[in-house]
Amino acid sequence: MADKFNPSPSNLPDLSEYDTLADIDWEEVRSLAEEQGWKWDDDQGTYVDDDGEVVGLDTVLELTYEELGQLKNEVAQLTENLEESEDVGEWERKLAELAAATAALFFLLGIGSRDAIADDHEQHVKDRLTTQFEFLRQFSNDILDGNLTIDGIRARANLYPQDAQLHYSQAQEFIHNTEEWPYYASILGSCNHCQECPEEAAKGIVKRGSLVPIGDRQCLWNCCCMLQYHKTQDDDTNGHRLTSHSFGWVGISKLTLPVTVPVT
Repeated sequence: MADKFNPSPSNLPDLSEYDTLADIDWEEVRSLAEEQGWKWDDDQGTYVDDDGEVVGLDTVLELTYEELGQLKNEVAQLTENLEESEDVGEWERKLAELAAATAALFFLLGIGSRDAIADDHEQHVKDRLTTQFEFLRQFSNDILDGNLTIDGIRARANLYPQDAQLHYSQAQEFIHNTEEWPYYASILGSCNHCQECPEEAAKGIVKRGSLVPIGDRQCLWNCCCMLQYHKTQDDDTNGHRLTSHSFGWVGISKLTLPVTVPVT
């Protein structure tokens, strides 16, 4: 059994110092869509490329996981630095910065454009980040108390970018207003599903609010499903299903990512 990590005593920042991180300057946030040459089409409720062709959801999801891979490398480096320096306060500050940047990155991708971000959207992101910073403080205290191994710290820290990417689906919920998009369907992605997800998908196209939200199902953050929004209830959901090479929200067919649990 691995030994618990026992760092040197460290003064943790006051949580109020993270308030500025939760107040996102959206003009400074990278736009993954702009980098790909995509523009949001309000009528179709999806991205289109420079030729006006619809960007497949599998392409969007693949992009998110490319970013997640890079972010997980950064988290791994933070853990290595912690093991060497034993400075939990500096580690916490860096992870808080990374969590805020990642949340903004994926929310902007989900909302379509900076112009679409309203005050209530900003407040939503701020509230979620504030909660995450509180969980991060519990995490830091567990480290300082000698309750975790380095491997345990690494695995738990990896949940922060994984949780942040759920901002994409939350932003999609915002951008597809219920008046224009009153229906939706749960589409199964490519992973091992919990019992609840196939049951939700089997309901087909239903009124908004009828499905268990992604992230609240039995598989929690392991969910690889998505919500596809519809203007009418007689649309064909088969045209929106992920292919065998598609990426799901957490489980994916071409890459292997660690199993995750809620961030605490």
